[in-house]
Amino acid sequence: MDKYKKNGFSKREAVLLCLLLLTVLVLIATVVGNKWKITSGLFQNVYTLLTSVLCSVLATAVLPRALQSSDIGDIKDIIQTEMENIMNKNSEVSPIEIYTDTNAPNPEFNDMLNDSIMHSHNYTYFSDRAMFTVKRLYKDINANSAITITVFVADIRDDELFQSRKDAYNGRERMDPRYKSRRMLSSIIEQEKKDILSSIYGLSQLRDKFEISVYLHKEIPFIRFEITDTLIVMTFLNRISTGKKHPTTLVYRNESVFKPNYEEYVREITERSYKLTDNDLTITGIMSLAKDAGIDCTEEEITKYYTELTSGQQGGV
Repeated sequence: MDKYKKNGFSKREAVLLCLLLLTVLVLIATVVGNKWKITSGLFQNVYTLLTSVLCSVLATAVLPRALQSSDIGDIKDIIQTEMENIMNKNSEVSPIEIYTDTNAPNPEFNDMLNDSIMHSHNYTYFSDRAMFTVKRLYKDINANSAITITVFVADIRDDELFQSRKDAYNGRERMDPRYKSRRMLSSIIEQEKKDILSSIYGLSQLRDKFEISVYLHKEIPFIRFEITDTLIVMTFLNRISTGKKHPTTLVYRNESVFKPNYEEYVREITERSYKLTDNDLTITGIMSLAKDAGIDCTEEEITKYYTELTSGQQGGV
């Protein structure tokens, strides 16, 4: 029998008990933090203080006599080390913010991302289209000569890419009250492609303000991700099937395991995507791209979004 069992708990049991209670505290703090959007430095400091105090008090309370034995060593140090390991691992995989799908824009999220972009040297955007990004760059981001922007949008010439999202498109049609009657899938896809062309035109007009490169990718865009110098934002595009305008979004700091992996993914995507040339980014080039994709549209349809945005008539996307 463990010679310290007479004190109530063995060393092993004391450590396990403290770690169990610490895990419960971590789960509770995570749920509370996400539910009430608590991400301030004060909360983080209080959280760290509580876990430290908890470990210290529990270790002292559980083994008051054993702690004073030279054979057991400093159990508080053991627990503190384990606590730090748990918190470090948790910070690598846990988002600092979670935004569920909604119809209402979130000013807190937009302010956070805008601020991160403005203080970054590089900003990467990957999605199916980039209409709101055009609006963000035009209205919310101050020009920074040092920032390099790379945008990936879906290759409108690849019909299979759009057909693969038919369930999400049809789900949105059923759930969104804005659509009184369901459109044919072909009509939905045609409008999606026109939105991409509008995105490309808007980005082309912003190149006098930012250094912007635009790529056409052939990836299945189930997720939108945005990478700045300090954050990675991941939005699940398949959630458009709920009919909500803003799908579920997770925000991670650059210390997470996701950022370096997504940066490597970007390098791979770049190799297999088509980079639009200066000629491609003229209105003539964009209309030629529409023709290649089999889209029947006018220049006015493509330029309308950006024209209304710059004239203050665009309400939002």
